[in-house]
Amino acid sequence: MGRAATAAGRHARLPVVLVGFSFGAFVQARLARRLADAGTPAWRTFLAGMPFGTVEAGRSYETPDGLPDTLVVHGEQDRQVPLDAVLAWARPEGHPVVVVPGVGHFFTGCLPVLRSLLVRHLQEVVF
Repeated sequence: MGRAATAAGRHARLPVVLVGFSFGAFVQARLARRLADAGTPAWRTFLAGMPFGTVEAGRSYETPDGLPDTLVVHGEQDRQVPLDAVLAWARPEGHPVVVVPGVGHFFTGCLPVLRSLLVRHLQEVVF
């Protein structure tokens, strides 16, 4: 994360986009929080299947909250990271979560949906 934060600081005029899935989403959430705390927030962050709390494998994740310009996407039937856990993460900040109905952790058969959500998030204009 140190190198990514350093690169973002060196190239502050370029937009930083962070995209992650599962553990990668956890890592990108931590980087997004670090960049925001440093005063150089990511332009957009996209997190799919992001873990929070204790997950199926018994691992525990303290995923940071308060992430600016972040889209969180989760599968309704995710057994690795239950939807309830992600909603518990989102609830204190009132952070929206896009739920893909009937989909598990790996978004099998729904990658076009993820791509569409990501593209729309990147095209969104913030006022």
